[in-house]
Amino acid sequence: MSAPAEWLWMQRTFGIGTTRAHLALERCGRPDEILALSARRLAQDNWLSPREKQAIASPDLAAAEELLKQAQALGFSALTPDSPEYPARLRSISAIPLVLYAKGDRSLLAEPYPIAMVGSREPDEYGCRAARKIATEIAGTGGVVVSGLARGIDTVCHEAALAVGGKTIGVLAAGPDSAYPRASLAIRDAVGEHGLLLSEFPVGCGIRPHSFHVRNRLLSGLSLAAVVVQAARRSGALITAGHALAQDRDVFAVCGDLFSRKMEGCHDLLCEGAAPIFSGVQLLKDYEAVYGIPLEPVADGTRIAALANPVGKRAAQLPERPAAKPARPAAPVPAPRRPAPAILASLTETQDAVYTACAAESGFDELCERTMLETASLLSALTQLEIFGLIEELPGRRFRQVKP
Repeated sequence: MSAPAEWLWMQRTFGIGTTRAHLALERCGRPDEILALSARRLAQDNWLSPREKQAIASPDLAAAEELLKQAQALGFSALTPDSPEYPARLRSISAIPLVLYAKGDRSLLAEPYPIAMVGSREPDEYGCRAARKIATEIAGTGGVVVSGLARGIDTVCHEAALAVGGKTIGVLAAGPDSAYPRASLAIRDAVGEHGLLLSEFPVGCGIRPHSFHVRNRLLSGLSLAAVVVQAARRSGALITAGHALAQDRDVFAVCGDLFSRKMEGCHDLLCEGAAPIFSGVQLLKDYEAVYGIPLEPVADGTRIAALANPVGKRAAQLPERPAAKPARPAAPVPAPRRPAPAILASLTETQDAVYTACAAESGFDELCERTMLETASLLSALTQLEIFGLIEELPGRRFRQVKP
């Protein structure tokens, strides 16, 4: 077995949230086996980069040990693939996290019915009400609400779960010592006390442009399903839906106002095959029928007093929007920007093949021939890549990569 410091050394060497660490495990073995590679083997291995070979030849395990001590001082313990409590669902994803920092009730990682809930950071009244209803029903029926502790829908979901004495997991997009989320530190503390806080990022790692994409794959990876409550087109919540599809998780979306831009992303998902959700209770009962593990509803009287009605009047508490300014002539819509390199690094082999095939504008039949994929697999990959913002569909069922 590899020690936690060796796993953290491997994470620092091969990266966080990328498939390269996963490939290193498959190709070279566990951290202790990688550290035992001979100089001759390193010299002959062209897969490893010069920087990685140098890290293996002269490993800095002391730095890893220090980071683990700092996390422990903050109340976080380190879970690695060797740990008995390491979540089994994460072992099957294509970019397996090598180290998870956990604070709170780690038994939640073994619960049978975790459901990820994501959505807009600036929801309207309808979005808040929908999030509160579904999260309350999931938590109260015996499921686990998994979300990302960001402001907006995430916070509403965590608060609603805690308010009924239910179970919730908050996955951070920064290190254990960060002040993120600054706008909702109180709910973060409540989740750490009554639920579970998780982070893949070490102490000293703040928010970076790719942090949320890296975090989002864990939200879906930890869960049976992902529920998108409210999302505009190109919302970050849709990235979680894309990860869920890639990880073979179920995807649900809330139906909303046909004229609301805040719901366009949800409606797109529904058109692409996501299932509509109307009841968190019914969702869990459907899973109970499939898996046969009895639900354990929250007992009466277990509400947390401080959060007894956390979001009941949330819409009324939102600051009023300033009066609308006179409309200006519509400006040209800027071309979408190429996603961060971390997104490309976390693609599965199938997604990467389809993305590469879309370098030149291509029709669906051309992509079938070029990638040698079955129709269903190609359609799934194209949908995921479009959600990630990596490709775009053109008239005539043609596809191409999104250009910077």
